[in-house]
Amino acid sequence: MQKDTIFALSTPQGVGGVAVIRISGPQAQAALQALFQPAGTSPMEPRKLIYGRFVFDGTQIDDGMAVLFCAPASYTGEDSAELHCHGSLAVVQQLLGALGTLPGLRPAEPGEFTKRAFLHGKMDLSQAEAVMDLIGAEGLAAARQSLSQLHGTLFAKVDGICDALTLALAGIEAGLDFPEDDWEQAANEEGFASMSQILTEVTALLRSYRAGRLVKQGVRCALVGRPNAGKSSLLNAAAGFERALVSEQAGTTRDIIEEAVQVDGIVLRLYDTAGIHDNAEGLEARGIDLGLSMIQNCDVAVLVVDGAQPLPEEDEALLSKALEGRPFVVALNKADLPWQLDVSSLAAHWPKAAAVLSCSCQSGEGIFSVLQAALLASGAQQHEASLITNARHAACLERAQQGLTQALEAYQAGLPADIAAEDARQALKALGEITGKTVSEEVIDEIFATFCVGK
Repeated sequence: MQKDTIFALSTPQGVGGVAVIRISGPQAQAALQALFQPAGTSPMEPRKLIYGRFVFDGTQIDDGMAVLFCAPASYTGEDSAELHCHGSLAVVQQLLGALGTLPGLRPAEPGEFTKRAFLHGKMDLSQAEAVMDLIGAEGLAAARQSLSQLHGTLFAKVDGICDALTLALAGIEAGLDFPEDDWEQAANEEGFASMSQILTEVTALLRSYRAGRLVKQGVRCALVGRPNAGKSSLLNAAAGFERALVSEQAGTTRDIIEEAVQVDGIVLRLYDTAGIHDNAEGLEARGIDLGLSMIQNCDVAVLVVDGAQPLPEEDEALLSKALEGRPFVVALNKADLPWQLDVSSLAAHWPKAAAVLSCSCQSGEGIFSVLQAALLASGAQQHEASLITNARHAACLERAQQGLTQALEAYQAGLPADIAAEDARQALKALGEITGKTVSEEVIDEIFATFCVGK
């Protein structure tokens, strides 16, 4: 398949305790023999980490360890090796330079190791994409979800749907071979009934994408409220340090300030917005407009209300308009002070609020409960049942859903079964693109081009 041998640094660039250089291809073992001298007299054994010296052109570069993997029992499915050296920039540069002089070797392209694993049948395309998702995971939930897909859960689900759809199409096509028999009608009815069940499965899988996306990318949460309600203080309390400037002077926050925190293993991206009120002007008014735009693009909002101050009706109306169409929770702040507002009154003011909770940004009381409520309101905590985290997979499922819908509508409209089934065949092709069975070479190249070098 690939005749050249590739190499790359797999650990992050920069100074570190250990650096790992990967080699894969037919010349991997020869490259290892050219650069590595085991400390003992025993020859290199596959899958065994050996201590020794890295030497090139008669000069020792470093002490370290190396391991050999023989095809097909390797990550890429071909002969591979790893060089484990000290994480020195000079050492790494010397080793990479030495590898570049060896015959048949070249630097790897982004994602080329995993691409070779896919091409050699070591993993399907969804598993290959899960590798990159796992590397880039910020939250524990995202890492677990990526690991689940790496272990083949998505492949198993989609492949099962493909098998069922293939069987339904086979039944319809078999019925076409016996048009004189009553069996044709029975085969068509059974095939399209099965297709209807498959459409339900595809739709459910596609519906999981929103929760899956939130787990993967993080939940965008806008902090909304009047000036001095405690939005910046809530951000600082959640972050655990003074991320945003807090002042008794109203209108301190002009620009949007972002801070990411983890709540139940999911990244919650908090955006501190300018205080909303009806008499702002100049730079403050521009800050409010920026905040309103952020609110419209967020996944959930936290409405911070100062419980120690009455809420003007005009500001209440402005806040209600800003939150229109957004899931949100209400945080009744300053629980450490005498209140002029109570939870029941706020619940009546904002009946669409997912939750109304009291908290104190000063003491930290109730802050985590507010964040948990915001996470729940966003829908991200439905991730246990979700499988789709990748936009490409969602697009494939949308095309599959459309194809199955059109096929069923055509059959119900009385069109010949073979014509109706053509849309179902396109749906099958779209599903195969998730696992890589029907994907084009251009799409494969595009996917792996987004990977980091060395993976």
